[in-house]
Amino acid sequence: MKKWFVMGFFILLCGVACNSAMRDGVRLNADMPNTVKLPNGALVYNLSGMWHAVTKSSCGKTFNGTIAITQEGDLVMGSLQNGNYPVETYEMIRGTLKGAEIAEIKFNTRAGFIRSDGENLNSGKEMNISTELPTDNIRWDTTLTKNKIEIRDQRKIK
Repeated sequence: MKKWFVMGFFILLCGVACNSAMRDGVRLNADMPNTVKLPNGALVYNLSGMWHAVTKSSCGKTFNGTIAITQEGDLVMGSLQNGNYPVETYEMIRGTLKGAEIAEIKFNTRAGFIRSDGENLNSGKEMNISTELPTDNIRWDTTLTKNKIEIRDQRKIK
């Protein structure tokens, strides 16, 4: 019985350690590209720039466009530059970063800003945002990919 207890405790301990490592994901350090050091010394990904966004809804519709993300410290805001999103304002994303993770993210939908789940991927060059519209039981899954070529002024592009 004691042997089984020790084995069970060991398995539980390994499970907790693995779960913790998976949750924390990437640990940022000052040598890494694409990071910003905050005044408190913490590091976050630098998400500023132009992002290509594709959103697929659970009802079969697809939306896409370009979103310009600006960042002040750990706060990010994204505004729609072009695309076919059915929103009333150009602001699309509001969020907060904590290290390599998106601590909080809200995505603009036809119902307004909805708290969503978000994750950084590929060293901060990709993001996934999942948004659930509770009133309509509709889910939006958005993939954002950082553009390699920064577009300075959208008005000059035809």
